[in-house]
Amino acid sequence: MTREQAAPDPVEPDQVSSRMIECSSGAVHVLEVGPRSGPDVLLLHGARFHSGTWRELGTLEFLAERGFHVVAMDVPGYGQSPKSAEFRLSHAIDALKLQRPVVLAASMSGRATFELLRAEPEKVGGLVAVAPVGIPEFLDEGGTLSVPTLALWGAKDRLIPLTLADRLVAATPQAKKVVLEGADHPCYLDRPEEFHLALAEFLQPFVSSPPDSK
Repeated sequence: MTREQAAPDPVEPDQVSSRMIECSSGAVHVLEVGPRSGPDVLLLHGARFHSGTWRELGTLEFLAERGFHVVAMDVPGYGQSPKSAEFRLSHAIDALKLQRPVVLAASMSGRATFELLRAEPEKVGGLVAVAPVGIPEFLDEGGTLSVPTLALWGAKDRLIPLTLADRLVAATPQAKKVVLEGADHPCYLDRPEEFHLALAEFLQPFVSSPPDSK
C-alpha cells in the first residue's frame, strides 16, 4: 500500500483514536493522539504489554499535551495486531505517514527497531531505548546511531543489564543515559513520573526543531 493510499483521517489533538492500518507487511493496530503538525513519536512495547499500556500510564496524553503527534502500536502478535512473519517497522512508518519519528523501543521491540536502524536509519529522527533487546547484536554487527538517543533504564533491571546502556551510550555521539532508582525492567511502571519527566526533557528539542515538514 502506498503512503498516499494510507493517508490517515485527521486526528483530534486531545482525543485518542484507535484504528487498524494496512501496510505492505500486514495489518497493525494503533492508538493515535496529538496534532498531526507536531513532531512524530512512535511508542513500542515489551512482551508483557501492548499499545494500551501507554494509554493506561498516561504517556499518550502527556506527550500530546506537549505538542507531539503520538502513535502507540501493537507489535504484530500482541494486543489487537495479528501475527505477521513479514512485518517490517518501516512499512508501518510509511503507512502512518510518520516523518522521521522518535521511536521509543521498550524491551522486546528493540529487535524490530534495531533492524530498522540497520536497514533504513534515515527514517528515524531519534531513539528512546528503554532497556531494549538487541543492543549487542546491533553494535557487534557494526551498527551505529547518529540520531539523538536516550537510554532509559531501571536501576534494578536484571533482564537487560545496565552495562548495555553504557555500551550503547559509549557508541553513540548524541546519547544520554537516565537511570530510575528502585525501578525494575519495565521502569515506566515503577517510576512513571520520573519516566515522563526524562522523556519530556529529551523530546523538548524536537518541538523547537522538528524534522521535515509533513
